[in-house]
Amino acid sequence: VALSILVIYFVFQFVESTTKLKELNNSLEEQVQERTFYIEEREKLLNEFLTLLPFGVYIVDKYKQPLYINQKCKELFPNISEYHHAEHFLSLIDVYNVQTDEVYEDISTHPIYLVLESKEKIKQDFYIIDTRTYEKIYILMISTPVFESDENKFLKHVIIAFENITTQKKQEKALIDSKKLAEEAVTIKKEFLATMSHELRTPLNAVVGISHLLLEQEYLTKQYENLSTLKFSAENLTLIINDILDSVS
Repeated sequence: VALSILVIYFVFQFVESTTKLKELNNSLEEQVQERTFYIEEREKLLNEFLTLLPFGVYIVDKYKQPLYINQKCKELFPNISEYHHAEHFLSLIDVYNVQTDEVYEDISTHPIYLVLESKEKIKQDFYIIDTRTYEKIYILMISTPVFESDENKFLKHVIIAFENITTQKKQEKALIDSKKLAEEAVTIKKEFLATMSHELRTPLNAVVGISHLLLEQEYLTKQYENLSTLKFSAENLTLIINDILDSVS
C-alpha cells in the first residue's frame, strides 16, 4: 500500500510538472509571437518611413554587403541592387567630379568608395548622367558610420544618404549667370558713359573756348550779341549734360 501511494504521488508530481511545463511553454510561445509581431511591425513602419524619405538611403555592413536600399535610391541609381556588392555597384555607374567634369575612374578616389573605407562622416557632391535624357543629375552624398559601441571603433555598418540637388544647382547657376549679366551691364554702362562724356563734352568745351576767344578779339557790334548767346548756350548745355551724365553714373 505504501508503495502504491508513493507511485501515485510521483505520477501526480510528474503530471503536474508536465502541465506546468506545457503552460510555461505556451506562455513563452505567446511571448515570442508577440515579440515577433512587435518586431515585424516596427520593421514595417521603418521600411514605410524610409520609403517616404525624399532622398536615397543605402546601408551596407562592414564587408560592404548591402543591408537596405530604399526606393528613392533605386530611382537615382537604376543599376543598384541588394544582391550587388558595393564595389560591384560602383563599377556599374559613372560618377563625375563637379569641379573637373571628369569621371572617377580610379576606384580609390571614388567618393562612395572613400565613404565605405572611411570611419568618419563625409559630405560631398558629384553628378551622374541620366541615361534616358543625358542630363546631369547632381547628388549630395552624406555618410555616417555606425560602430559596435561608443568605446571601440569597430565598424558595424555605414549609412549613406543621396539627395538629388539638381534643382538647387540649376538655381545656383541661374543666380551666377544673372550676376555675370549684371556685372557685364554695369561694365557696358560705364564704357557708354565714358564714351558719351568724351563725345559730348569735348565739342561743347571747344565751342565755349572758341566763343570766349572770339569775344576777346575785335568784332562788329552786331556780332557781340550772337557770340554772347553762343557762349551762354554752350556753357548751359555743358552744365545740363554734366548733370545728366553725373546722375546716370
